[in-house]
Amino acid sequence: MHPGKPEWGPGVVMEDPRDQKVRVLFVEGGEKLLQLSHARLETFLGEDARLDRISVGDEARDSAAGLGPQRARDCFLEAYPEGFASPAYREEDRAGKAAASALMEELLGEDAIAALIDAEDWKEIGDRAVRVLKATKLVVPSERKALATGLEDEVLAEKFSRTLCDLLYGFGTGAEGEAEGLRRRFERYVACLKELRACKWPVATYFLFMRFPQEHLLLRPTFSQRAATTFGFELRYRAEVGWVTYARLLELGRAILKATEDLGATDMFDVQAFIWKITR
Repeated sequence: MHPGKPEWGPGVVMEDPRDQKVRVLFVEGGEKLLQLSHARLETFLGEDARLDRISVGDEARDSAAGLGPQRARDCFLEAYPEGFASPAYREEDRAGKAAASALMEELLGEDAIAALIDAEDWKEIGDRAVRVLKATKLVVPSERKALATGLEDEVLAEKFSRTLCDLLYGFGTGAEGEAEGLRRRFERYVACLKELRACKWPVATYFLFMRFPQEHLLLRPTFSQRAATTFGFELRYRAEVGWVTYARLLELGRAILKATEDLGATDMFDVQAFIWKITR
């Protein structure tokens, strides 16, 4: 604890002191480099659940977003004083994602995609997927174009259609546990994206996010890593798309959702908007 800054809350020493300075990641104050002779830190002997989020991995050492949870909330409230109920937030951010989600359900809902698979209309499924991607600006044009180009191959378009359907709705999964089943479906979908030369994090996570915003979150590398740092969370980020990082992202999303419920957050659309606002 820093006796002069109780508002920072408890923290964890990130590395051995050097030149009478020490780097500490506080649960509310974020990362600080302190002069030991001035800070006169005290050992924290109590219990604080927020410490469970603290990590001293590579992400935590990156101070690019060292806000701390409370300062992140304040930053969000500066933009939207009424929290997630603010008319500006609902009009500028929430409405666009809600419309894209409705389009996703219309074009690639369970019944719609099943019917197209029965008809073996792979081109139509691919066209609809690209259309849903274009419904927001969450995936950059070059990544949307890479997917569209890959889907010009009919064999790959069929594989994409089947793996996307499986990812979203679990067709043909078998008697696996829910979490394990999702992992296997996610990995099959990622393998297909690699064949399509379109395997980037936003494309890999966009459709789950749009179809099931109560549970799934979009991963945009820079912003997700900064949010993890802000909350003292080890994302275990890797540039290569993989399940471990995505599973950790979902944990982070749930933690942020819980931390912002009193601001009116209800789902991962709100979490994504919070991340975007505090890390830009």
